[in-house]
Amino acid sequence: MTPQLTKLGSLIARTRVCFGGRQTRAVAVFGGLFVGGLVAVALLLSSNARGVSGRAADSPVGSVRAPAGAESTEPHRALNPPLFAQLKPGPEAQLVSVYEALAEGQFDKASELSQALVKKYPNFALGRLLQADLLATRAGQPAALGAPVNSPSASEPINPRRMEALRRLGALLDPPAKGLVPREFARLAPEVRTAVAVDASRSRLYIFRNGPGGLSLIADFYASVGQAGVSKHAEGDMRTPLGIYWITGALTANQIRPIFGAGAMGLNYPNAWDRSQGKSGRGVYVHGVPDETLAREPYSTDGCVALSNLDYLEVAAKITVLQTPVVIAESLDWVTPATAAEAARAIEPTLAARNASRSTRAANDELMWHDPNGTFENLKGYTLAPFKPTSVIGWFHDAAPLLVVTGVQAADDATRPPMAVRQYWTQREGQWRMVFEGAVPLAVKVESPPVLTRQQAQHRRS
Repeated sequence: MTPQLTKLGSLIARTRVCFGGRQTRAVAVFGGLFVGGLVAVALLLSSNARGVSGRAADSPVGSVRAPAGAESTEPHRALNPPLFAQLKPGPEAQLVSVYEALAEGQFDKASELSQALVKKYPNFALGRLLQADLLATRAGQPAALGAPVNSPSASEPINPRRMEALRRLGALLDPPAKGLVPREFARLAPEVRTAVAVDASRSRLYIFRNGPGGLSLIADFYASVGQAGVSKHAEGDMRTPLGIYWITGALTANQIRPIFGAGAMGLNYPNAWDRSQGKSGRGVYVHGVPDETLAREPYSTDGCVALSNLDYLEVAAKITVLQTPVVIAESLDWVTPATAAEAARAIEPTLAARNASRSTRAANDELMWHDPNGTFENLKGYTLAPFKPTSVIGWFHDAAPLLVVTGVQAADDATRPPMAVRQYWTQREGQWRMVFEGAVPLAVKVESPPVLTRQQAQHRRS
C-alpha cells in the first residue's frame, strides 16, 4: 500500500463531522458525495502503484471541509488540476463540478451547483440522488446515496447509483496516459477511420481516431453493461460479450422501441470465435437509453452496451458500418503503440509462409495452417493467390492469444477483383493455427432489438 493510500484511509477513518452535537463518521455523511470520490481515488492510487495507469501515484487530492457548524480533523485541499475545466460541457462535467466544490470545502457552492444540475438535467438519476444527499446533510441527517448509514456492512451490495458515481469519478481521475492505446489494437488499416474499446470494470467506452500517426484517443463516455456482468455465453444470460466485434449496422430512433433511446448499432456477436467456443445468443447492440433517464446503472442492460442518448449520437456519428472494430474487455491493458504492434509482427512470418505455400498450388500445403476443428468458407477462385493483411486485432484475455486478421485476398484470376477476407488465428502448442477464414460481408441486415416484456420494461423504469 502506498503512503498516499494509507493517508487517505486514515483520513476517512479519523474524520468526524458534528451535526447538532451528534458525531457522525464522514464515510456516512458523504457516502455518495465525497467519500465515494475518495474511495475511487484510493483504489486508483493502488492501481497506479501496480503500474496499471499512466497517472503518477502522487496525484494530489485531499479531504473535504464540512458544512458550517461542523468540525473536521484535517485541512482540505482542492483537486489539482481541476477536473471540471478539462471536461466538455454536459451533465458529467456539471456533476464533477459538484464534487470539486465539496473537495474545496465549499458546501454552499456544491448545493447551488447541484440544484443547477438537476434543473438542467432532471432525468439524471445520479444528479437527483446527489442533491438529495446534500439536502439531507444540510438538515443534519447524513445520507449515503441510498445506502444505510447507521450500520454499514461490507456484505451489503453497493448502491448502483453510488457505483455509477465511483465509476464516473474513477475514469476521470485516472485516465490513460497520453499516447497509450489498448493492447488489442495491434494494427489498423488506413481505411479504418475509428475504433472503439469498452472497459467494463470502469463503465467506460473509449473512441479512437485512426490517422497517419496511428491511433489517438478523441473521447470517452460512461457506459452500462449487462445486469449479470460480462462474458456472455448463452441467449438470455443477461451478460455482455467479451471479445473483438464489428459494427454491422445502425438503426435510428424511429426503427426501434423507445427503451433503446436515440438509436442502436448492431455487433456481430456471436463471431466466428464465439461460435467455435459454443457461445450463443443474438441481438447485442451499442444503444441509447429511454427518455425518462439520462443514463442507466453500471450493470443494467440485457447484455448490450448502453450510453446516454447524447453520447450515443456522438459515437454513432464517428463510426463506419462494417469497418469500425469494437473491443469489449473486462479491463483494458493500455500500452505504447510499439508494444501493441508486437502482435502484428508476431503473425507476419506465419502469413508469409502460408502465402509461399499457396503459390506452389499444393492443396495439402494449405491444410497445415488450418486448425482441425476450424471453419473455413469456400472462397472459390480465391484459394491460391497471396493474402495481404491490413488490420490485426488481438485478444489476450484467455489462456491462448487470439489474433483477428483482416486483409485483401487477390483472386486466382488476375482479371477478377480482390476480396476482403477475415481470419481468426490462435496458438496451438506454440504454433499459429487458423480457426476461421471467411469473406467480410459487404452488407449486414441489422434486426431491430427485441421488444421487452411488460415486467422487464417496468424493471427498467424503476
